[in-house]
Amino acid sequence: MRETLARIQELSAERFPHFPPRVGRFLLILGSALSPNRILILGARDSAEALWLSPAVGEGRIIIPQGEKEAKGLQEELAALKLGDVVHVVTSDPEGFPASMRESFPLVILSASPADRFQSLDLLESLLAKGGLLTVIGDGKETEDRLHKTLGESNRLFTADIPFEIELTLAVSTEGDTSPSGDVDRLLMEMELVNIQSREENWAVKIRPRNLHPESARLLHLMTLTTKPKQILEIGTSTGYSTIWLGLAARQVEATVAGTEIDKDKVKIATENIISAGLGDTVRVLGGDARMTLRELSGPYELVFLDADKEDYLDYLHLIRPLLSARGLVFADNVHSHREQCRPYLEAIEKDDKLLSVTLPVGAGLEMTLNAGS
Repeated sequence: MRETLARIQELSAERFPHFPPRVGRFLLILGSALSPNRILILGARDSAEALWLSPAVGEGRIIIPQGEKEAKGLQEELAALKLGDVVHVVTSDPEGFPASMRESFPLVILSASPADRFQSLDLLESLLAKGGLLTVIGDGKETEDRLHKTLGESNRLFTADIPFEIELTLAVSTEGDTSPSGDVDRLLMEMELVNIQSREENWAVKIRPRNLHPESARLLHLMTLTTKPKQILEIGTSTGYSTIWLGLAARQVEATVAGTEIDKDKVKIATENIISAGLGDTVRVLGGDARMTLRELSGPYELVFLDADKEDYLDYLHLIRPLLSARGLVFADNVHSHREQCRPYLEAIEKDDKLLSVTLPVGAGLEMTLNAGS
């Protein structure tokens, strides 16, 4: 995979200098985690997205609808990139949708430059498979804002943003609204307020909740909904804020969450909060030092969230590796806010040939890492 990544980065820099490599790497990791058998790219101006996603589709296919005039040039570009066997250009209707398309896709990529063409939510949702993921690649234009507003109005899509150089909006198709509501929403808001208060009043580190940033929590919730793991592992539960977000999505996809927390008082508070959220059957909190409790777990875990002491991230990485599934994802928080403490972890990931990673500019910085070794 590392050799493939190096080749793609070189080709992308040569042919598509406008396309940020960090966005491309995210698409590659996301696609590899999802392993879709088909991908639809709408509004493609060139082959940049297809190039980065091509290794993720395996023996499947990438579909790009194009008008007759644009199709020839794109086909020549794909042939030069040696993607002709993977990427199929099909004739589009006047609105840019594939003509007579009847199938749905687990992953749809939408370039927002022509987003005004794709304002119809019904049309977009008809192209998304159940549980499918829509990724909007933005350009900061007014049409993008209108599209985001449209997506936010649907109770069948859960959205989260990643403010890369080119902003991404992710929207996962759901059977109903999966956002926290009612008592759970109030509980999470109370936890957020306590977290803010603890920082403003400079509470002692031992009693500070140390909650995950709400936007990062939304992203983890969405990634759980779209990757559909069976088992989720959290290292550093604290009082259970991120655990509840993970648990709500886990319940939707029939998964379970195991959280670890070293502080006995926080274990008690987190357990009470999880029960109050109605997640007692989905989430369990393991008390004690994670370096010991992890040795008692068998896995495999398809999604791991790391949010404990930053200096110990590298130790946890070594313990996580045997428990992580093939194409499993690891998210590590605070890689921006605690860069120096996280540096040994980040350097180890970068040197590991079996791991692919990208830093997501969300909250305090989330490192998203794919186990690409199997």
